[in-house]
Amino acid sequence: MRLTLPEPDIPEKGGFTDENDIFGYREFGERLANLVSSIDEPLVINLDAPWGSGKSVFIKQWAGLMREREAGVVYFDAFANDFHEDAFLSLIARIYSLANETLDKDDLSIKTLSDATKNIGKMIALRGFDRLLSLGTADVVNTEAVTEAIENKVEKAIEEKLQKVDEEQELIKAFREALKEMAEAISKKKRESKDKRKSDDKLLPLVFIVDELDRCRPTFALEILEHIKHLFSVENVCFVLVTNLTQMEAIIKKTYGAETEARTYLEKFYQHKIVLPQPNTPDQKQRNKYLLHLWEKLNPNFKDSRHAEIVREEIRFLVNVHELSLRKIEHVMTTVVLAVSAANEDPLFIYVAASLFIMRQEYPDLYARARQNHLTMKDVKKFLKINDNIDGSKEGVEDGRKWALGRWQYFIDPEASHELIDGLSKRGWYNMLGDRLSLLPSLTNYIDNLPPPSSTSS
Repeated sequence: MRLTLPEPDIPEKGGFTDENDIFGYREFGERLANLVSSIDEPLVINLDAPWGSGKSVFIKQWAGLMREREAGVVYFDAFANDFHEDAFLSLIARIYSLANETLDKDDLSIKTLSDATKNIGKMIALRGFDRLLSLGTADVVNTEAVTEAIENKVEKAIEEKLQKVDEEQELIKAFREALKEMAEAISKKKRESKDKRKSDDKLLPLVFIVDELDRCRPTFALEILEHIKHLFSVENVCFVLVTNLTQMEAIIKKTYGAETEARTYLEKFYQHKIVLPQPNTPDQKQRNKYLLHLWEKLNPNFKDSRHAEIVREEIRFLVNVHELSLRKIEHVMTTVVLAVSAANEDPLFIYVAASLFIMRQEYPDLYARARQNHLTMKDVKKFLKINDNIDGSKEGVEDGRKWALGRWQYFIDPEASHELIDGLSKRGWYNMLGDRLSLLPSLTNYIDNLPPPSSTSS
């Protein structure tokens, strides 16, 4: 039994499949692939989406699609790599890895970029050393000896600095040219491996995906952005930054001050911002398919298959009555799994727990009444979206609503029939101690103390 949905199986090539494209992103992914494939200039795209929207799953699917088209693809998880001190070496190491997988060992572009990388690495390291020296002398800078030494070397320092700037620009230029040549070499090699490709077919860019940028250390995230802008932005290389832009703005404000124009600052690092579309409201077929997918993957630990079937069908009824999003269905299923563990797989408890969880999201006013033990059958009918006369116009709806009403009667209707109460008790489905009409606040307390729903992806 699991509480969170494992990541879908995403093939190295192929990306979006009927099995893993649960949010229906294939069409959007293909449009993004067409855009990236058609651009010749250096390109940095910011793919913006809130946390928990499935953007990491999407970008891995999209990476598979680009590999299927024989593009060179680098995937870099910034959050998983932010323990590294040097963002530059972390980025370039992934390009080397792809180059070693793709190109011949004696390919000239590998050695050329290696030499250029060493020079840039030294330059970055020396800048860091200069900063350390500055910090190390900050507390004695006003002493007479240090002041005199500094005054005597000001002119020489200025001259050396001007010369160093020119040298650094040449090193950066050499590195960018070497990176461009390697990207082109990788693209040509990929093109050769594609069946029926012609030598004059358009080269696809090297695609460098930076995921989880908004979750890593702020200093690491900012270094990555700066390096991409000044060192890695060359022809035949496309960067896709996968972020929650709102969170990135918070990082900028925390680093540079609350008055910083964070959005304007970030815009200098990318040419295009693309928003990951939220999945359309799924239809009943999609909801049912996703619920069954979750049930299989999370595997609630029912010992009695009959109980499992009852709960699954009633949850299916609830998610369709409320037309829940796929993400909310996932959260409901987490509640079901936890309730199974707590209730010894009692179907009535599990059903009401899931119902209350949905009520808290969709009808907070009714949920507040349930906490106070003031919920009425009229409130329940509102929650189930039915009139006083049960509408049986849709196949299977009438029986489902009758079943649901009967279960709620157990908790809140003092005039519930003995047949209903005894029937549930005799079947052994509900064994909690206490007066049935005073149990609802306890159940809401259970819901309020559940761990917050966790997303399977960012």
